[in-house]
Amino acid sequence: MNRHMKNVQYSGIRKFFNEVRNYPDAVSLTVGQPDFKLPKSLKKGILRALDEGKTYYTMNQGIPELRERISKYLDDEYSIKFSKDEMILTVGGSEALFVTFNTIFNEGDNVLTPSPGYPAYENTLKFVGANPVFYSVNKDGKIDFDRIESEFKSKDIKGIVMCFPNNPTGIALTEDDKKKFYSILSKYPYCKIISDEMYSTIIYDKFETICEYEDLLDRIILVSGFSKMFSMTGLRLGFICAKSPYIEELNKVHLYATSSAVSIVQYGTLYGFDEALRDVEIMREEFRVRRDFIYDRLIKIGFRVEKPMGAFYIFPSLDGITNEKSYDFCVDLLKNAGVACVPGSAFGEMGEGYMRLSYCNSIDELERGLVRIENYINR
Repeated sequence: MNRHMKNVQYSGIRKFFNEVRNYPDAVSLTVGQPDFKLPKSLKKGILRALDEGKTYYTMNQGIPELRERISKYLDDEYSIKFSKDEMILTVGGSEALFVTFNTIFNEGDNVLTPSPGYPAYENTLKFVGANPVFYSVNKDGKIDFDRIESEFKSKDIKGIVMCFPNNPTGIALTEDDKKKFYSILSKYPYCKIISDEMYSTIIYDKFETICEYEDLLDRIILVSGFSKMFSMTGLRLGFICAKSPYIEELNKVHLYATSSAVSIVQYGTLYGFDEALRDVEIMREEFRVRRDFIYDRLIKIGFRVEKPMGAFYIFPSLDGITNEKSYDFCVDLLKNAGVACVPGSAFGEMGEGYMRLSYCNSIDELERGLVRIENYINR
């Protein structure tokens, strides 16, 4: 058995998601899976790919036409400049992260990691044998830049993971945040930068990204994908962008992990891409409405919570609500109120004392869950 496996934990998000099956009437506010249907243009595109017999291996990096289209999209929308040859299409964002961490980091490397944060960061780094070094993205609703500076000064930091908009807090980079990151990272030219931008299209103000700084691009690995953007979580299509020599080494790990992303999903996304962008706008505006609704309701119930800037999660504090640990509170909430939320502890030690609610459900379903939470708290 790989000796690092003893340090790898099963996802607390999935644990609660799976537990909901035992409570058929429960309202699940757990997994970040949009409730929108796959855009029609992508469905048609996949069927077209099947009709055309696009069921064979593609290039390991993915079909060049889709990589070219993504490259243009990144440049047009965000001024991010990676060519099609500096991109790999992956089996979802999870493979993109797995490939990146296994390629870039060595055993014993110290890697700055956001906390609370997506559990895959900590656990995949531990799988590699690297050491996650946590920095807060929830210090009074802000990024703890003092902690980041301190860790750089006290440790040999080999890399930093950035995820904005953030899962689970919904915090996103402001222009000032972006400049602060740039100022710090410019002083440490050997620090690799992994920017997870899976939620870049679900942003309620201007999207800011560290990838805008072209003088940093030679050490940035951009990870993103279409699961959230196009509401296609089960179709598993993500991508990695990086400059040489990283892209060649990343492609080696990708090759031996999966050969290539699913052919019909690649072609279907290519065929339906432009038309599906209109669906993205519709989904974002609906998420904005839901964000405002759930934020206002949580405040009225009595939660202390920051208003999310992006993604489709909200991360209320349990302070003043319960004296229980977040895991125990969420278990009791599920058993006694029929509402499934993810305990903040699932996102690392800095998530303790919070819980994550996903607003991927309809307003009616959100209200049904919130009424149950309110009644449980006021019982």
